[in-house]
Amino acid sequence: MGKEQQLTKRERRQLRREERRREAERGKQTQGAKSFFIWGIVLAVLGLGGFGVFRYLSSGSGNVAGNILDTCVTHSGGMHIHPNLKIVISGEIQEIPRNIGISSTCMRPIHTHDTSRKIHIEFPREYDFVVGDFFKAWDKQFSRTQIFEYLSDAAHTVSMTVNGEENSEFENYVMKDGNDIVIEYSEIVLEQSVEEATTTAE
Repeated sequence: MGKEQQLTKRERRQLRREERRREAERGKQTQGAKSFFIWGIVLAVLGLGGFGVFRYLSSGSGNVAGNILDTCVTHSGGMHIHPNLKIVISGEIQEIPRNIGISSTCMRPIHTHDTSRKIHIEFPREYDFVVGDFFKAWDKQFSRTQIFEYLSDAAHTVSMTVNGEENSEFENYVMKDGNDIVIEYSEIVLEQSVEEATTTAE
């Protein structure tokens, strides 16, 4: 009888030890699951962030943020186009300076090398740079209502043509290789009727 009681106590001790061991294993498994879950969230956030950056850089949209316009580029391939830009203010052609977008340490995606009115656009991949981006690089104003400090009003207008055709996109126009872009600030000429012209002539 005593032997049976002793065996029962030993079995109980073994059961308690087994229960403690299983609880410890369950604790480790729970901790491991929590760690896996946390790392899963971290990786998901990093993945979404990376995807967002990729979508931003590959979006190809115009009026780009300053950080892209401030990127330093080299003549190492990729996108390289040359639109031409002429600016006319009250009949006078304005000079576009050399080395816009170029410093002693950096050549930016949109720049000029001389005063020939040729714009150089270079970037590691295709991107839709717009006319407004050039003026940002130049630190000048341009929109459908303004060129430099000149504003459209009742007597003056801002107009733009691309390859000889009127264009209403102005600063949002995506520049293409070989484009001839002309921006003009001019006085509005009121058309006279035939009767008014005749009266004036008399």
